[in-house]
Amino acid sequence: MKIYLVLVLSIVLSSCQMEVGMSEESESTEVVENESNSIEPEIVNINLQANNVILWNEIQIDTSDLHDSISTLIIRSMSNGSRQLELDSIGTVNKTNYLIYLYTEKMTSYDFNTRFKEVVRNSIDLIREEKSQLFYQKSFTDLSTERQLNIKKVVEQCTIEKVSPE
Repeated sequence: MKIYLVLVLSIVLSSCQMEVGMSEESESTEVVENESNSIEPEIVNINLQANNVILWNEIQIDTSDLHDSISTLIIRSMSNGSRQLELDSIGTVNKTNYLIYLYTEKMTSYDFNTRFKEVVRNSIDLIREEKSQLFYQKSFTDLSTERQLNIKKVVEQCTIEKVSPE
């Protein structure tokens, strides 16, 4: 189980870094409060099923609650302060520390899967917009590329997807 978790975490961290587009010449450095090399993220297992059913850690949730649930997960993962980033122009800020493990059953409609991913993306975009306003007093889209990358490093998208082979 530990090997599996380490493998999953390394995949997540590399996928988060790819989504962010890490740059060697960035104005930020990661600061870790915890002395261990790996800080366990908050993990949520989401199962998309046929007939537009969403199971969140095996509990069925309504699609109308999805945006709030995703946003709460992301914000809560930042507020625990286990991962931090030092931004030269801002100071030390908390980073996201979550993992959404998305499992899609074979009979789930493509449209439902796409709408789910769109809600996740929109939730992340809204939080990035809030952080842009807070840190730089500008909309995310009005920021320089370097500042957008900084915001993406603070509010990462960490999702692992698996589709049922059956």
